[in-house]
Amino acid sequence: MLNATTRLSPSDVGELIGCGRQAVVAWIQRGILPAVRTPTGRYLIDLADVERILRPALAPAPVLQLLPRPGGVRA
Repeated sequence: MLNATTRLSPSDVGELIGCGRQAVVAWIQRGILPAVRTPTGRYLIDLADVERILRPALAPAPVLQLLPRPGGVRA
């Protein structure tokens, strides 16, 4: 069961969000996605960090963008 303290491998994160392992490793190396490195050199990523990174992308559009402008054109 996944919870906020769950740690995932780059492959697990990639499968969860629909991208490749190498993309996840690149985000880690660029400092975009925090991770810890095990003594064997593997990365582990907290599920809470994945959720924090993805939250802006999953947020609904602001209400003002959905309202029609005068003349019937959406923002």
